[in-house]
Amino acid sequence: DEAHGDDRLDDPGELQADFSGMSTQVCVEQLASIAAMYRGASPDQGIGALVRQAAPQVEPRIAALLERALAALQDVKLPLEQAVVQNDAAVRAAHARVRELEVGYKTELASALAITLSLVSGDGD
Repeated sequence: DEAHGDDRLDDPGELQADFSGMSTQVCVEQLASIAAMYRGASPDQGIGALVRQAAPQVEPRIAALLERALAALQDVKLPLEQAVVQNDAAVRAAHARVRELEVGYKTELASALAITLSLVSGDGD
């Protein structure tokens, strides 16, 4: 629909774990796992440690993007299949933060580590 443009967030059929009501929790846990890999078990471990060595100015920004995305997802509160209808603003904010993180990974993190990342979203863009 035109109100949502090409960035539709109101199609619950595209969600993981929507039948269990755990769609938001699944997203939170997936992103928390990504954050744990980035942070590592100690300051000298994890992807963040590699970024810090290669490009010290980039690491705090990527860490902040991760925290913002995780916090925004946690703020959704309802299962996504309900939140897209009842709390659209929180879903859109979380979507925007996760997109910012994706761009940060594809550009800043990839450049810092001299790697190429191919992140494929579920909607094909």
